[in-house]
Amino acid sequence: MPNRLLSLAIAVALLSACALPPTGDRAAPQQYQLSLDEYPTPLAEPLAGILLIEQPRAAPGFDNRNIAYQVRDFEIQHYTRSRWADTPTRMLNGVLINVLESSGIAEVVTTPATNMPPDLRLVIDQLSLQQRFTDSDTSYTQLRMRVQLIDPNAQRVLGSQLINVRQPAPSANAAGGVRAANAALAEAVVEITQFTEALLRTR
Repeated sequence: MPNRLLSLAIAVALLSACALPPTGDRAAPQQYQLSLDEYPTPLAEPLAGILLIEQPRAAPGFDNRNIAYQVRDFEIQHYTRSRWADTPTRMLNGVLINVLESSGIAEVVTTPATNMPPDLRLVIDQLSLQQRFTDSDTSYTQLRMRVQLIDPNAQRVLGSQLINVRQPAPSANAAGGVRAANAALAEAVVEITQFTEALLRTR
């Protein structure tokens, strides 16, 4: 009888061990980036002197590295096995600096860390990024933000625009949502660049 009980205990222990995922799988969720492959062709000459890009600010619930999705209205959920490599606001900031610098829209594109007095400030807030499911197999990623161009010397807002971009996800999972997010980012950056250029040409 003792031998039988011992054998049963060993069998249960082995089954329990097989049911547990490997430690590495639990400790290392997949990480994804927001980035661009192409940058705009530079303008013939700059339209501004020093353009300061403020660190974008997120809408409530989106200032983290979680990849958000929504199945029901007003309810934010997060993928447990996938994360952003950094917060979307920080990744957007890096992309914007590179894009606007490549565009030649200003003589200098800078950040608050440089302590250079700017001629203009580009401010982005209310940023949200999430994959929204319309059914179990269909989803899209939505990127929303508000963009303002400010003249700090005149202490006035030159213009403000709400950006709301949707891109279909190629698959109903985190990877599909990320691909759609990068497509949405590319579209949003074009809108931001066009918005800024239009204001600078008419001021």
